[in-house]
Amino acid sequence: MYYGLTQGAMNVILKVGSQEQKDLYVPKMMEGSWGGTMCLTEAGAGSDVGNAKTTAKPLDNGQYAISGTKIFISSGESDLYENNIHLVLARTPGSPEGTKGLSLFIVPRFKINEDGSNGESNNVRCTKLEEKMGLHGQATCELTFGQDGECVGELIGKEHEGIVNMFIMMNEARLLCGLQGESQANLVYMLTEQYAKERSQFGTEIINLPDVKRMLLKMRSTARGLRALCLYTGNLFDKAEKGDEQAEKEIALFTPIL
Repeated sequence: MYYGLTQGAMNVILKVGSQEQKDLYVPKMMEGSWGGTMCLTEAGAGSDVGNAKTTAKPLDNGQYAISGTKIFISSGESDLYENNIHLVLARTPGSPEGTKGLSLFIVPRFKINEDGSNGESNNVRCTKLEEKMGLHGQATCELTFGQDGECVGELIGKEHEGIVNMFIMMNEARLLCGLQGESQANLVYMLTEQYAKERSQFGTEIINLPDVKRMLLKMRSTARGLRALCLYTGNLFDKAEKGDEQAEKEIALFTPIL
């Protein structure tokens, strides 16, 4: 989860960031010193992300004051990285309602000095750890921006194109979530098959019983189908990277399914 989100955030910077942003953030994200997240969800703005209330007010130096709270932020904060680079969807003054009014901002956990080292806190606070049924191997956080002082971010990409740029990362995250589901499905099948080979009833291992065979075949076919879909979609990402427009359309179809 941690490295996957870092890679996704880095790819957004590589594709739509300025050269200065690429030079500043990408090397340390590549070497693993800095991590990345995507901050979309808010209370009342989950599936309806266009209802997001986080604001970004312009400052005299070209940066923005970020204020708001994001919830269910995967890998939101940890001691694995020296700095966390958050990609945050927020609304600038006078922006239209809905997703068309959202812009994307780079908001580091710690301010960055002119020499590229970490500076003082940027007033990004983990105000709660979210309780989830699974994924306890990473911190799913509520993050509050600007509650204890000014929180500064910089625009990445064009204003009001935030949701489009965030989809670069969101689609990668969807593929990773699909791979998690596929791996769990195949693991369950293998463990079940092992048990069926060891458990004996009616004078034979239960794997030889027709109804058990039927269930195992259904489990395997479903799990292998998921694997095939993940591999096919991953290949589409490679094609899209080379400018294949048909691949882009198929990614839009398959990633929500995954």
